[in-house]
Amino acid sequence: MSHITASVEIARLFRLGQKDLSNLATDDLVRYGTLLTQFCHNYDAHYHVHQKQAFPDDFWESCQRSMQYVLCTKGARIWWANYGHQYSRSFQDLVTNLMDESPES
Repeated sequence: MSHITASVEIARLFRLGQKDLSNLATDDLVRYGTLLTQFCHNYDAHYHVHQKQAFPDDFWESCQRSMQYVLCTKGARIWWANYGHQYSRSFQDLVTNLMDESPES
């Protein structure tokens, strides 16, 4: 996600993609998907580390808030519906629960 702060263009496509994937041209859709893929793979790994109780609860709670902030938008929900299957089953369940608990932003 650090790419967003390093590039005006990446920040633009992330902002547009979060609102609605139909806002993005094909190449930008690939870039947006790559950002979310990296984000989700990192948090999938964090989730499994947390399952071993390696993270303090308050840190894990902040991770969940970050996931809700990024994944509970219209564009990210559409992306997740198409690509969420590539993550561990337990992480998929966690994200589904986070989305169910959060209004679309």
